[in-house]
Amino acid sequence: MIMTLPDGRTFRLLPPDEITLADQILCQKTTGLGPMQLQARLAANMAKWRLLAPTMQALTDAADDEDKASSAVFAFEEAVAEADVDLMAEGVHVWLSRRAAGERELTLEQACDFPFLRAERTLEPHEQAEVDRLKAEEDRAAADPTSPASVNGKPPGGPNRSARRAAAKKSTSPST
Repeated sequence: MIMTLPDGRTFRLLPPDEITLADQILCQKTTGLGPMQLQARLAANMAKWRLLAPTMQALTDAADDEDKASSAVFAFEEAVAEADVDLMAEGVHVWLSRRAAGERELTLEQACDFPFLRAERTLEPHEQAEVDRLKAEEDRAAADPTSPASVNGKPPGGPNRSARRAAAKKSTSPST
């Protein structure tokens, strides 16, 4: 995920497994959060932000339409409130990500000194591709309720799909 601060500075929010040991030690000294606790809390936050991606996209898409933008802002704020993001972990995440982006002398307080809800979060290209893929699967499942995607969450297709359809069309011996 990419974060853009209200002043225009942009940086990549690190996946938890890319945080260096040195930064994990600094984090533990500064915040008391150990590496495993930090990783769990960051992973939980990132999962929540990914679930908010459609709302964030709607906010971005509505930027040119004042009425849509207003309702999108309210929807985004409501979604964030419902997501119950761990703000301490979020702040640490911003801090460590900015350090990784080259702001090595930045303190936790300095890194978090911005209006949080005005920061923009966007998906990286590979994350957007995954969201698009899942959306396409959902659309296919909605269009074809008999598809495997609508039954077990897996994408339709595969080598046995036509065989299953052919078998379903054939009548079996009459029951007795």
